[in-house]
Amino acid sequence: MGYIEKIGSEYPWDLFPAGFMQTIIHVPTSIIAVVNHSPGTSHIHKFLEKRNADSFCLLSFTAWVKERQTEKYYLEEVVRKVTGQHTIPIGDVVLSTLDTAVGCETCEELFTPLNPSTYMGLNGVEIILNSSASHAELRKLRTRLDLISNSTRKVGGVYVYANATGVDGEARMMYDGSSMIVANGKVLEQGSQFSLKDVEVTTATFDIEEIRSFRSSISRNVQAAAQPEYERVECELRLSRPADQLFLSKNLEISKEIEIKVLDPMEEIYMSTAVFLWQYLVRSRCWGRDPFPRSDCLMICPRDNISRNNFYQAITDSPVT
Repeated sequence: MGYIEKIGSEYPWDLFPAGFMQTIIHVPTSIIAVVNHSPGTSHIHKFLEKRNADSFCLLSFTAWVKERQTEKYYLEEVVRKVTGQHTIPIGDVVLSTLDTAVGCETCEELFTPLNPSTYMGLNGVEIILNSSASHAELRKLRTRLDLISNSTRKVGGVYVYANATGVDGEARMMYDGSSMIVANGKVLEQGSQFSLKDVEVTTATFDIEEIRSFRSSISRNVQAAAQPEYERVECELRLSRPADQLFLSKNLEISKEIEIKVLDPMEEIYMSTAVFLWQYLVRSRCWGRDPFPRSDCLMICPRDNISRNNFYQAITDSPVT
């Protein structure tokens, strides 16, 4: 059996950039170091020699810079046996289903002046997916809402924004959640902000024909006709349901616009504090122990075996002075 070792303090990791992943993978026959490569990390070679690593892999995460282009990616044999495919396209593409078109943009692209979802919307994409890890900042939710609403209001479409919640693996960064679904500039559904839930699913039901009707009523057609095409990957599946199933259903109904809940700065401060303390407490496994240090601060562990709801309530009910 192999195992993953978390590298401790035996090497001066302060020489490396922030966010450097420090992991060594041990397998039965060799030691393989896997690191997240960043500029100025040549010191890693000395460390690998010290640990007698047989090989190593530098994982570099780089933005895709070939707009509207793809490359052919050759699948591993284990994947080929399952899918029956030998290659797949990878890159800047649009997924075309039998009833709509789906595009994706990343977390940071939402905040850029020329965000991809605008060009995809002009190319006929009706659903934009954004799997985000947008860290928490005071009043940042309002900024996200304005960007998404304006984007869908300009070109029409549905924007499905899924944001991470809680803290990252090193407890250095915090994410405030508040996923949302916005259609034609209107918020249909919103997830909770600073939640203690392990999993939270946000859903909404919308009519694709409303997107097409909305687009025909705004000034976009000239620019849409002038747009270079995106390469499309054809998918033999249908995402929507027939209209009669919706209107005759007792459970499904079209989602209506809601008023988004935006916390004021003081609420954000004390709720984020509660979530951070709870997540750090759970990961430290220090129930009932004495206070313990972390970096340059001291965090106190409750001596009673409290639930997450009671812990959250105790923090949020505290008077703010």
